[in-house]
Amino acid sequence: MSDHIAAVRRYARVHHVHGLAIGLALVTVCDALFGSINISLPAGNAAGVAVIPFRRELPIAFAALAAGSLHSVVADMERAASKTFRTYEVAHAIAVSAITVVLLGSAEAVFTTTELAVLMMRALLIWLGLAFLSGRIFGWMLSWVLPTLTIFPLTYYGAEDLGRHRWWDWTGQSAGSLPCWALAAVSLTVGAGALALTPWRLHGLSRCRAARSG
Repeated sequence: MSDHIAAVRRYARVHHVHGLAIGLALVTVCDALFGSINISLPAGNAAGVAVIPFRRELPIAFAALAAGSLHSVVADMERAASKTFRTYEVAHAIAVSAITVVLLGSAEAVFTTTELAVLMMRALLIWLGLAFLSGRIFGWMLSWVLPTLTIFPLTYYGAEDLGRHRWWDWTGQSAGSLPCWALAAVSLTVGAGALALTPWRLHGLSRCRAARSG
């Protein structure tokens, strides 16, 4: 048991768990204090502008911190890590995802409404899946890339001329929108698949394809 605890502590240390805790605390405070501030962004509607609360974009920061925390100072060694390390990594991803959802949901429930809290948690689930995919493709420090790229379609094309949010606008549709929950399920599935595709697994798939073609 003591060896296991020591291994967990080493894992947490190289993954900067203290920095993650500070980052999540700061983003939670920003959501509570500044989430209601409206920001104006270009939009493809008749007015040419979309005015949205700052809190609608903050789940991206939570998702980027969660996925980015998988980066470590010994990343090169971890690429050839054992099955035990993979267990730690998966547990890490699940735990940090759950923590971010609880933090965001709690802040929203306290400072806004329960419905808005559910809506923001759904948005976070979608961005978490994209963040894990982005981290696997570009590296964990760039896990923010794919979530950030969604800001443009969500703000520029998210609403029709009459102001109604399109069915896929997961930050504007109601908390009970089934298509948006389907998007959340798909995104999380893709993110889980990205976590499973470790570099050594990708290398093994490449070798299998090469053997078959040869």
